Amino acid sequence: MAEQRVIALSGINAADNPGPGLGVARSLKEAPGIDFRIIGLAYDAMEPGIYVDEMIDQSFVLPYPSASGAAYLERLLYIRERTGMECVIPTLDTEIPFYIKHADTLAAHGVELFLPTAEQYRLRGKDRLEEVAARVGLAVPETRVVNSAEQLLAAVAELGFPVVVKGAFYKAHRAYTSGEALGHYHRIVAEWGYPILVQKMISGDEINSVAVG
Repeated sequence: MAEQRVIALSGINAADNPGPGLGVARSLKEAPGIDFRIIGLAYDAMEPGIYVDEMIDQSFVLPYPSASGAAYLERLLYIRERTGMECVIPTLDTEIPFYIKHADTLAAHGVELFLPTAEQYRLRGKDRLEEVAARVGLAVPETRVVNSAEQLLAAVAELGFPVVVKGAFYKAHRAYTSGEALGHYHRIVAEWGYPILVQKMISGDEINSVAVG
């Protein structure tokens, strides 16, 4: 009989802009020699991944990670007690600071994590893209990091249209005029805050990938 491991993972919001959770779950389910019981960590009871029974064995709704993370930590420890989860794979960028901060506490309760350091986490930020790409020899679109409407207008004037206006965590919109760029800028700032990235638009296929080292 195959060994069973109880793994919890997030990002099961399999909507139009899906999180990577179901892809990770599928990879685990297809792994030979180990029977993975998958616990889905959701932020809304309507996240579609909750209802994908062939991938997610049991689901729990969590509060959003706050500055202190106390309610989030309490909920995780409750899930650990209820399910015996041995490991959490956080798949969303916004969760990682919480797990880095509370890794020792979770380990003391028998929950394993595989995490980057705080500096490695900061390096994956879109505002550090050009710096990291230069280190490893990757070509990236010309990018400007902006923190005001004035800087945005200067960036689009320098880069030329069309551009892509991006949030530091989520959202990316094409803009063909200064008015469009400003509109996208204000909407993203209201939802996700600063910084905002402005990139020269490069046409091509979109490919998304996720890996657990």
